[in-house]
Amino acid sequence: MEKTKHPERELLLCCARARMDEATEIRIRSLIAQGIDWDCVLRLAAPHRMMPFLYLNLRAASLDVPHDVMNRLQSLHEANAQYNLSQVAILVRLLDILKLKGIPAISLKGPMFAETIHSDLRLRQSTDLDILIHCCDLHELSKLLVANNIYPHVQLTDTQETALVKFRGERDFSSTSSVLHFDIHWKLLPSYFSFDHGSQGVWKHSRTQNWEGWKLETLSRDDLLLYTCMKAGVDCWQSLYLVRDIAAVIRANQPVNWGMIIARAAKAGKRRILFIGLVLARDLLEADLPEEVMQQARAYPGVQSLAGKVQKRFLWRNEGAAGLVGMGFLHFRVLERFRDRLGLCLQLPFSPGPYDIRLLFLPEPLFPLYRVVRLVRASLKFLQYLWQSSRQKKAR
Repeated sequence: MEKTKHPERELLLCCARARMDEATEIRIRSLIAQGIDWDCVLRLAAPHRMMPFLYLNLRAASLDVPHDVMNRLQSLHEANAQYNLSQVAILVRLLDILKLKGIPAISLKGPMFAETIHSDLRLRQSTDLDILIHCCDLHELSKLLVANNIYPHVQLTDTQETALVKFRGERDFSSTSSVLHFDIHWKLLPSYFSFDHGSQGVWKHSRTQNWEGWKLETLSRDDLLLYTCMKAGVDCWQSLYLVRDIAAVIRANQPVNWGMIIARAAKAGKRRILFIGLVLARDLLEADLPEEVMQQARAYPGVQSLAGKVQKRFLWRNEGAAGLVGMGFLHFRVLERFRDRLGLCLQLPFSPGPYDIRLLFLPEPLFPLYRVVRLVRASLKFLQYLWQSSRQKKAR
């Protein structure tokens, strides 16, 4: 019997795969026979948002799992399913109100993502609802959400919100009970990670999806694949669900026009990010990808090295990227074009967010001064990062 140093992590990977074939089931039985720390499995599954797949695949394979573990997984799965249903019900009502008011909106990620790629709302642990709008509609949407007791995380005046639109691409809202969380986007991704400048193509190619008689606008299948790969890169592939999403979109979109997908990524200067996502989906979750695509991905400069680092981080250690600064360094390595790297380097210290903007009330002609506020705060964070790194080195 082949043994592994980390059977709990490998078990989670097996249960996260796109399909549970005979070989995977045999491997899971072998891992369980070695002895599994089930508390460790549950601790790992939570941040990686793998509870639904862990429960359903273990149950389907009729494996020798302790009853108390299966009962805990079942309770978590049922609670997640109920939460997703309530989220979608709220989402469709909100989108219906927006439609009546003439505000176009596209549903991103969340439970509708699971419905799109799995035809099953239960198969995703979602923490918020993401909606893409046009920036000109933000003020009206903000007022609509506040009227329904859903408030922004950071209170800003209308003028400050105008500044936020200028410098950033999203705004976060929560209900008074903190049960509902909305991320309102007017930019699909940060400009240096975008595959569609200005998101105009995304709006043009969006498609209508039916759910229980409701019609919702979602990303086209090709845009969804590119967006999923880019979003995983933005988040530095820190959680397994990000890779699981890539594998699931690939499976749901068969047959994929890989020539067109790769050409669009190349035009945007994002082939490395796309290829890292594909390599991770193949190596960690055995996603079904053509060999010629994998050969091209593995041969692309930097892909194999960076994908290997991400895999090792998951397989052997618990820590993710080292905060904002660590993520910035990784972003710099995965970006290909000089202008994207420059945009990244300028955004981190000079692009103010809501916490920077709320500190001052400035008229629109003085908005550039918010960049100074951002620079000061970012510099303090960087100095704190250097100090913490120095302390950690001394402690070793």
